[in-house]
Amino acid sequence: MMEIIDVALTPLQRRNRAVFLDQGDLDAQLALEGRDLRVLEPGEKVVLHADGDYFAGTVIDQVSTDKYLISMGVRMPAEWAYRRAGRPVPAGLEASETATAETNVRTQELLDLLGELRKAGGVPASATSSTAAPRRRAR
Repeated sequence: MMEIIDVALTPLQRRNRAVFLDQGDLDAQLALEGRDLRVLEPGEKVVLHADGDYFAGTVIDQVSTDKYLISMGVRMPAEWAYRRAGRPVPAGLEASETATAETNVRTQELLDLLGELRKAGGVPASATSSTAAPRRRAR
């Protein structure tokens, strides 16, 4: 099961799309959920939760015995964050349609591609923001 990790993001971390996570913070969250403590592995996919927003994440490195560097990917709706993590979607977050397993996989692949494009500089941050203003056509 993929982890959904609560993090506090500074403006610098949001701009740089990277966050440091202490093992103690992860341990505390897992203990609250009644789950076994564990370490994260480089390359492992996670979901980051910060200030009501959810982001795809990838563990880049364990920079010390108690600290991880995690790259932030694309922001996603709460429903898809839970689906990505393989967890039941809490009541009230579900969309009106029931997503099939195939739809879920395709959507997750699309979210990953958007994150990769953003890192490569191909997608401006505003294009993946849920608050982005609609683009106007030139006349």
